[in-house]
Amino acid sequence: MSATDTHVLAIRPEPGLSSTMALGRGMGLNMHGYALSQVKAVEWDIPSSERFDALLVGSANAMRHGGAILS
Repeated sequence: MSATDTHVLAIRPEPGLSSTMALGRGMGLNMHGYALSQVKAVEWDIPSSERFDALLVGSANAMRHGGAILS
Protein backbone atom coordinates (compact mmCIF):
# COMPACT_ATOMS: atom_id res chain seq x y z
CA MET A 1 0.00 0.00 0.00
CA SER A 2 1.39 3.40 -0.96
CA ALA A 3 0.71 6.75 0.66
CA THR A 4 -1.67 7.66 -2.20
CA ASP A 5 -3.78 4.56 -1.41
CA THR A 6 -4.30 5.81 2.14
CA HIS A 7 -7.08 8.30 2.76
CA VAL A 8 -6.60 10.77 5.61
CA LEU A 9 -9.54 12.66 7.10
CA ALA A 10 -8.62 15.93 8.83
CA ILE A 11 -11.24 17.63 11.01
CA ARG A 12 -10.04 20.99 12.32
CA PRO A 13 -11.26 24.57 12.34
CA GLU A 14 -9.68 27.00 9.91
CA PRO A 15 -6.96 28.18 9.49
CA GLY A 16 -5.47 24.98 10.92
CA LEU A 17 -7.33 22.76 8.47
CA SER A 18 -5.70 24.38 5.43
CA SER A 19 -2.21 24.00 6.86
CA THR A 20 -2.87 20.35 7.81
CA MET A 21 -4.20 19.65 4.32
CA ALA A 22 -1.17 21.28 2.67
CA LEU A 23 1.25 19.37 4.88
CA GLY A 24 -0.45 16.03 4.18
CA ARG A 25 -0.63 16.64 0.45
CA GLY A 26 3.02 17.66 0.51
CA MET A 27 3.74 14.21 1.97
CA GLY A 28 1.82 12.61 -0.89
CA LEU A 29 -1.21 11.65 1.19
CA ASN A 30 -4.75 11.56 -0.18
CA MET A 31 -6.26 14.20 2.10
CA HIS A 32 -9.93 14.93 2.79
CA GLY A 33 -10.73 17.86 5.06
CA TYR A 34 -13.79 19.19 6.83
CA ALA A 35 -14.00 22.28 8.99
CA LEU A 36 -16.79 21.24 11.34
CA SER A 37 -16.34 24.31 13.49
CA GLN A 38 -15.25 27.91 13.17
CA VAL A 39 -13.00 29.83 15.52
CA LYS A 40 -14.57 33.18 16.33
CA ALA A 41 -13.59 35.77 18.91
CA VAL A 42 -16.41 36.88 21.22
CA GLU A 43 -16.67 39.59 23.86
CA TRP A 44 -16.20 38.29 27.39
CA ASP A 45 -15.31 39.43 30.90
CA ILE A 46 -12.66 37.66 32.90
CA PRO A 47 -13.68 36.46 36.37
CA SER A 48 -11.69 37.70 39.35
CA SER A 49 -8.12 36.40 39.02
CA GLU A 50 -8.06 35.80 42.80
CA ARG A 51 -10.19 32.68 42.17
CA PHE A 52 -7.62 30.99 39.89
CA ASP A 53 -4.10 29.63 40.28
CA ALA A 54 -3.67 28.62 36.63
CA LEU A 55 -5.44 28.11 33.32
CA LEU A 56 -5.86 24.79 31.52
CA VAL A 57 -6.12 25.69 27.83
CA GLY A 58 -7.12 23.06 25.28
CA SER A 59 -6.42 25.08 22.15
CA ALA A 60 -3.95 27.75 21.05
CA ASN A 61 -6.98 29.53 19.59
CA ALA A 62 -7.97 30.54 23.13
CA MET A 63 -4.81 32.64 23.32
CA ARG A 64 -5.00 33.84 19.71
CA HIS A 65 -8.56 35.10 20.10
CA GLY A 66 -8.81 35.74 23.85
CA GLY A 67 -8.16 39.42 23.39
CA ALA A 68 -6.18 41.93 25.43
CA ILE A 69 -7.98 40.81 28.57
CA LEU A 70 -5.67 37.77 28.79
CA SER A 71 -2.56 39.88 29.00
